[in-house]
Amino acid sequence: MTLVLIGSINSYIAILGTIMKKIFVSSTFEDLEEHREEIIHNLIKINRSFNAMEYFGSSPDQPVNYCKKKVNECDYFILLVGMRYGSKTESGKSITEIEYEEALKKQKNIHIYIIDENEHLILPKNVDKGDDAKKLVDLKKRLTQNHICQYFSSTKDLVNKVITDLINSLNEEDKNKIVENYGANFKNFIVDAGISSYGENISIDVSDIFNSNNLNEFSLSNIDIESLLAAAFLAQKIKVGELEILKHFISFKPPVRKVLIFFLSQQNINDSVLSEAISKSNDSLELRLLISIAGYAKATKCANIICTRLFDSVNHNYIIQQYNLSITPFYDVAKNALLQMGNKILPILEKHKRSASDKKRWQVKKLLESVIKNINKK
Repeated sequence: MTLVLIGSINSYIAILGTIMKKIFVSSTFEDLEEHREEIIHNLIKINRSFNAMEYFGSSPDQPVNYCKKKVNECDYFILLVGMRYGSKTESGKSITEIEYEEALKKQKNIHIYIIDENEHLILPKNVDKGDDAKKLVDLKKRLTQNHICQYFSSTKDLVNKVITDLINSLNEEDKNKIVENYGANFKNFIVDAGISSYGENISIDVSDIFNSNNLNEFSLSNIDIESLLAAAFLAQKIKVGELEILKHFISFKPPVRKVLIFFLSQQNINDSVLSEAISKSNDSLELRLLISIAGYAKATKCANIICTRLFDSVNHNYIIQQYNLSITPFYDVAKNALLQMGNKILPILEKHKRSASDKKRWQVKKLLESVIKNINKK
């Protein structure tokens, strides 16, 4: 079975994350920095513990040995090849080539992506010359002779090919999970998310949606299919308390957020389950999303724990800075959620404002004062 993706691949990342294992990204750095960032940004959604050299941290091991160790720990080895051979060891081989040989030796699931020299914009400073250029030509020849390689013409093209290949590398059982969750039960997702009937302006046909020989079209009014699909999937999971799915998201795009808010307004959220999840979460990205959902759902019973988490000693913006993510800072997320809950939570806000003053947590105090002031204006 080959899965054909309808629309953007982002709709499929959540379910992919529930079944995907460890991933290692290998490449030279300077010439493919932008490509690595985009791949890593998308892989965070799939697997927060993937491996790439930017996030190895310090180690007493030699760089080559440590890289080999990380390759050994992975299930999927992604190799990106640009116009540079890469940093060499004393043996004369680049670390990138050594990583590839280790993956080959350990029979890892290898995916190789080579820059399209005819289509991709290439800066002269990123092109090797002399001996390194010859070694790069030899490596590319070796790779193309021993593997089916993909060629990428842009950063976006590379991301799409990597995610698609990861999906299609799954076994039949895991592919069937994707079909079950995003194809055959599409209408059930929407019903469970909060819509009990369909208007004439919505026409959905999902039979054999993933059959590459018989693709079906979606016709929706004012709602794009990706946003509806992702929001329905999320809302269904949230409704039944399966909040761990949020670990496979970084943020909600505006169209998804808009539809998700609508879905959540149509159903009763279990405030206690959501509050407990906010209390126990030790994943900063997941925590942000949990708090956002509490705000969307106007889950006032979550106000106390949200205020409590404002006092965390952990810097919840660290992961944003580490991965250079363009998402809303933690305090702003909490502030927006509390504002949506309205005047019912004013006593809770006042209590935590006094606590912030006692503990000299001035930033928290300022935030709570701002929320109180804006709620009173309404």
